[in-house]
Amino acid sequence: MPTPQRIVFAAAFAMAFADPGACQTRTAPGARPVRVYVLLGQSNMVGFGRIDGADQEGTLEHLCRRQGRYPGLLREDGSWAVRDDVWCVKTTVGQKQGWLAPGVKGVTKMLSPSVQLFLNEDAVFMYDMTEQILSQDSVHEGNVSPPPYLGEFPGLREEMLRQAGEAGQWLHAQGYRGTASADLLLVEREGKSMPEAYICEINARVTGATYPSVLARHFTPNGAWLLRNIRLKEPASGERLLAKFRDPHHLYLPGRHVGVLPINFNFGADGLIHKGQFLCLAPTPQHCHELLELAKMNLRMEWKYERD
Repeated sequence: MPTPQRIVFAAAFAMAFADPGACQTRTAPGARPVRVYVLLGQSNMVGFGRIDGADQEGTLEHLCRRQGRYPGLLREDGSWAVRDDVWCVKTTVGQKQGWLAPGVKGVTKMLSPSVQLFLNEDAVFMYDMTEQILSQDSVHEGNVSPPPYLGEFPGLREEMLRQAGEAGQWLHAQGYRGTASADLLLVEREGKSMPEAYICEINARVTGATYPSVLARHFTPNGAWLLRNIRLKEPASGERLLAKFRDPHHLYLPGRHVGVLPINFNFGADGLIHKGQFLCLAPTPQHCHELLELAKMNLRMEWKYERD
């Protein structure tokens, strides 16, 4: 299987790899074997693993207390056992990381960036970097590019690209060709000036950021973009919705540097648009957010943000 001879960074992301030694890992104490359990699945796994509910079939509590399975998870008094030799990385609901114990030591904030990739026969192209917009339950609701916090942490972008590049090379070696992305988990800890970065998911497929990223890089190669999934309170026809954006000059048109571009409409049984994806193009991420809020105010339309 051919191996890519180069890794290509496009547009504003053209830069060299950071020192590989900058990425540190923690090893288990002693020489005991280490078991790694990986829960694999797409984003729709979120919320389907239930712990509480002794009378609800399928929950962990029901399995332990009603069916008598996994006795090692319970103490003699019936409370949950706590172990000090298990490292847990939780990247879905309630994003946390730390030794499996009450609370998570030192974790102050979690971030969820993603690097967009394209693999051909000769190279791995890294053409965009985004921050995923997640709900309180960590359900994907959109993306913003570039991640607005990159300027706060010198060297972070280089480290993220280094790790994503290695993931892309591995994916290339497996024979995969086409669009992909590498999701990372950033962990901010008390007393540390730089977040820890970990590759947590490799998507060998089209993702929610693929199409908007390609469009944004085509129309505004050096600009920022924001994608939000919007549900309208009052459904509207396509003509009426486009007219509402066009008349006050909020609609993006070729040649402009700022505007909102509808890229996907979901129609109901009534033939009207109930939900859509809206891509905001502007010089900075903050400008993108302000543009969408200004459009909402000027158009006098009520909507809410929700999942894909």
